[in-house]
Amino acid sequence: MATKRPPNRIETLPSSIEVAFWDKVGLDGESQERRYLLGGIGGERVPSVSTVAGIFEIPALMPKAVKMQEEAVIALAQTGVNVASLTREELRAKLWDAGTHYDAIWKRARERGDIAHDMLLALIRDGQVPNLADYPDDLRPWLSAGLKFARDYRPKPIAAEYLVASIEHGFAGRSDLLCELQDGRVARVDYKTVSAWSYLPLRKDEEEPGRLRPPYDENLIALAGYELAAVESGYLASDVRLVVRLGPDGEYDVTESHATEFVFKAALTAYNEKKFLTKVRPAEVAA
Repeated sequence: MATKRPPNRIETLPSSIEVAFWDKVGLDGESQERRYLLGGIGGERVPSVSTVAGIFEIPALMPKAVKMQEEAVIALAQTGVNVASLTREELRAKLWDAGTHYDAIWKRARERGDIAHDMLLALIRDGQVPNLADYPDDLRPWLSAGLKFARDYRPKPIAAEYLVASIEHGFAGRSDLLCELQDGRVARVDYKTVSAWSYLPLRKDEEEPGRLRPPYDENLIALAGYELAAVESGYLASDVRLVVRLGPDGEYDVTESHATEFVFKAALTAYNEKKFLTKVRPAEVAA
């Protein structure tokens, strides 16, 4: 597969697998499609771990998006805008300009996650302790949460932001952190920033909310994919796999993933089957 724009990274993994990786922003600073090629330039394009794990829909996201958009339209109307006179495209443009379109809100959340990820990478891998005063006020809670995690767990990095790939199963990814914990266990860690903590409904024997909802299934399943590919790529197998969520209140939550290799392979099968079905024309199905 030829490409005119150079990859952000080409790496030869410990197992000698060569991987070319294009990030969402290219070396020229322009946006591009994130993708992986096994075998380097001209190699086989394969899906990412997160794409495969994401084959399982997140039921809560659609209602959340609808609610956010309803609130945004009401807020726009309250400013005096005649919403009824707008076309759908005009309404979308005004919501984007106001920063209240759900895609705009989620875009800021992704950017926030990238900044928190880069800060933790510099801290844990390179020992660069950040000065929170150098960051905008609206980012500091998540960065503070990351600092607390590093302080409490004191992870010793083995590999950080490292590429992994599976030739046997046909996928690749970029994992956040492989480290040694204070108790000597090897941990595979994936960071997530959350806009708000969500709690499970109260049980009859409970008086106050206190049980956080766990991370999304796809976050837990992704760690199984990273584990599967990392071992084939020549990295250490982990003793424990952790999703570390950084919250808007400056606190963090650590959840152990018990997702198995079987579950990730099932997701990969579902992804490949869905990809195949979209290529089949109605005439072929009828035949």
